[in-house]
Amino acid sequence: MKKVAPRDIFNDANFLKNLAFLTVHMQTGSINGLECNISEDDMLSPDFLAIDAGSGDLFAPYGSFYVAETGEQLNLARPTNSREPFPLFFTDESEGIYDIFYDDGTLRGDIEEILTSDEPSRVNLDPRTIMAQSIAMKGIGKLALNIVDRMSVVAGFGFDQEQYGPEGITLEMESGHFNLKNERLVTFNGQNVELRSPAITSDEDLWPLEFAIGDNSYARVYDKNGDFSPEFLAVSQGNELKPQEPEAAYNEQSPRLRR
Repeated sequence: MKKVAPRDIFNDANFLKNLAFLTVHMQTGSINGLECNISEDDMLSPDFLAIDAGSGDLFAPYGSFYVAETGEQLNLARPTNSREPFPLFFTDESEGIYDIFYDDGTLRGDIEEILTSDEPSRVNLDPRTIMAQSIAMKGIGKLALNIVDRMSVVAGFGFDQEQYGPEGITLEMESGHFNLKNERLVTFNGQNVELRSPAITSDEDLWPLEFAIGDNSYARVYDKNGDFSPEFLAVSQGNELKPQEPEAAYNEQSPRLRR
């Protein structure tokens, strides 16, 4: 089923945020007896999250999660039109539905009905990387929203809905950043716009998306409050930017996640 921007970019971003929290609970022992078979390469595939043609729910690939004790497959999904911050749920092979989180990201008791083992959960994903990917998607989604709504601040920018619908967003990890690989998905005056977002983020900067300004240099799309940056506004008004020294990369060892 084709996706529609910006709605489904935001939905993907929210799914990834929920998955990051789920991963933390698995790693810290809040959830036991759960196996996750998702790899980092899976996460970067544009086909990783798909829309169910019948229900409209957004779901991870089948076989991503199993009950360790019984081998029963669990499907991880998100209601497409949900506006809740943590709407992810599991379904079992009997089509039972188990909500995972309360609205603050803490665990509901529903999941204990299917996960009764004390065996530690198994997962090979870094929740910080998943959260950074979510933040990258959210930044791209906000840019798409302004372009699709034809806001004057993004005059000259284009977003290719026809390309996004069947292809989705393709990100590639390179030099510590998630790089947008969809050629000409975002354009300015008909030219491709290169976008990237850091693979390590902090609570103090939730809008770190950058755009290329030439000579392998980048400038911020947004300031730290989520408003368009002076550099982005200057380019949208037809001014040329000169490359500046990049900010030092942020490094955080503990898997703290912002809510």
